[in-house]
Amino acid sequence: MNVIQYQQMKSTEDIGWYLVGLGNGFDFSNTELQSLKERELYCLPPKSKLSEREIRGLVDSWISEQSISEILLIEIEPVLLSQLIKKYPCR
Repeated sequence: MNVIQYQQMKSTEDIGWYLVGLGNGFDFSNTELQSLKERELYCLPPKSKLSEREIRGLVDSWISEQSISEILLIEIEPVLLSQLIKKYPCR
C-alpha cells in the first residue's frame, strides 16, 4: 500500500485491520528469527505488543517529516519496518 492509498483509507476501519495485520506479520517474523537464533528485526520491550495506535503513529510521523510530493508512491510497509527498527533497536 503506497502513501496515497494509505491517506485515502486512513479514516476507514479497514486500514486499522491492515495495520494490525502488518504489525503482527513483523512480530511473527521476529519470532521465527528468534527460533532460528538469528538477529531480530527490532526489539520491543518485554511483554510489549504493537497497538494500532502506535503503528499508525509511526507511519503518520514518518509521512509528516517528508516532502509529501516526493513520497506519494512509496510503500508504507518498509516505512513501518524502518520506523520500528529505529524506535526499537536490538542491543
